[in-house]
Amino acid sequence: MIKKAVKKLSKLDRRLKQLIMVLSDSLIILAVLLGSFSLRFGYLYWPTDELLIVILVSPLIAIPIFIGFRLYISITRYIGSRTLLSTVQAVSLYAIAWGLFAYMSSIENIPGAKDIPRSIVFINWMFSIISLVGVRILASWIFSNQSHKNHLKKNVIIYGAGDSGRQLSLALQISDKYSHIAFIDDD
Repeated sequence: MIKKAVKKLSKLDRRLKQLIMVLSDSLIILAVLLGSFSLRFGYLYWPTDELLIVILVSPLIAIPIFIGFRLYISITRYIGSRTLLSTVQAVSLYAIAWGLFAYMSSIENIPGAKDIPRSIVFINWMFSIISLVGVRILASWIFSNQSHKNHLKKNVIIYGAGDSGRQLSLALQISDKYSHIAFIDDD
């Protein structure tokens, strides 16, 4: 089932793939920010109206920064250390920008705090880096693993359908380099 989903995603148009990345990053940012508040306060926290607006604005702050750092240009399958460093830099800038925005909004009446605790910005920054970099590494691993299986195997035809040929076929099924496609025999 996962292989079918990966194949379908691989065949999508580049713009649609970028849109999927933007939407997944937006959901991750929102989930991490809500999780940061919950972690800081020690219970499952749901924000009030004013704070909810500040949280919902976070993807509007993050996505243009991510676009500026060209995070949606790189191909997920070939993510390297330079792209991961850019992701860390973009997330750091987003965390600072969101923190400044949250402090400037001066929201009060947060249970357990007079205003937005400073530690939430740090928690948000840490978990955003872990989540966004982790998702990119996971996607890279899944897509590169799928592409290696499909494109790098050499097709092999086995001459002889006897016991030796069947044993060789079983060995090739485990191989990462060769794909057994047929038997040829003189009978």
